[in-house]
Amino acid sequence: DRDALDGLLAKLSEPGQVGVRPQTRAARDADPADMSKKPLIMFSHCHNCVRFSAFTIAEHLASRGYVVVAPDHAGNTLFDQLAGQSAEVGEEFLKVRVADMSAVLDAVLDPQNQAVPAAIRGAVDATKVGALGHSFGAGTAGRLAQEDDRVVAAMPIGAPPENLLFPGTKISMIAEPLLFLKLE
Repeated sequence: DRDALDGLLAKLSEPGQVGVRPQTRAARDADPADMSKKPLIMFSHCHNCVRFSAFTIAEHLASRGYVVVAPDHAGNTLFDQLAGQSAEVGEEFLKVRVADMSAVLDAVLDPQNQAVPAAIRGAVDATKVGALGHSFGAGTAGRLAQEDDRVVAAMPIGAPPENLLFPGTKISMIAEPLLFLKLE
């Protein structure tokens, strides 16, 4: 909903003030600097956040040659929360979030998929896929690494992927390298 997004952006701090900067340094639909295959980072947002909640991280990774995708987890975004319709944190919705990520990965790896922006269509190296997530997204990234063999590394931020909320995730079942980042 554009009105909800505009309202959210209006609450961000003014340039030069403490807070989030509401503009990126990226260019929409820009041509890649070179045509070589790129590694892919998939970002999963936290509970009741949105795909652009870590846009500065995505922007930084993209500036270093990564393709970054960050889907909204419909039913668990800020806008769902504002509408009083957000899913609960737990195993049931974790499965939905992992399915979101797998579907986006399927789409991005399909060089014929017209829903993928032309600049990255066919440009992803399918052997170099990483998962990154914050909070509920950390659980999502961990489970994605556990269940999807295309993911070769994961970085959960702010929450352990194996915890009481996600009993189906087991660190012992994740063969890929994991880098944990705990926020304090």
